[in-house]
This record gives sequence, C-alpha cells and structure tokens, in this order.
Amino acid sequence: SYETVAGFVLDTLGHIPSEGEQFKYSGLRLVISEMRGMKIERVRVTKGQD
Repeated sequence: SYETVAGFVLDTLGHIPSEGEQFKYSGLRLVISEMRGMKIERVRVTKGQD
C-alpha cells in the first residue's frame, strides 16, 4: 500500500525517474511529466495502448 503516487512510482521503477520517463502498469501508461530536482511533481496516467 502506498500513500502517494510518487511512492508507487519509486517502488515500481526502483530508481528516481527522469522527466519524460514512462512505463506501463496494469494496462495503464504512466509518464513522469514534471520533476523538481529529485522530487516527482506530476505524473500523467492514461489508458495503455498496445
């Protein structure tokens, strides 16, 4: 269980992402759309397309 989306992203990726990095999870596409230093500020989530 996660308290923040950033916590979920960090645990799933296993590293601090770069702005623009993307990954798929359970049919969703997540894009790290904004970083501030090492802090994840914004994540865009869309329904994945195969």
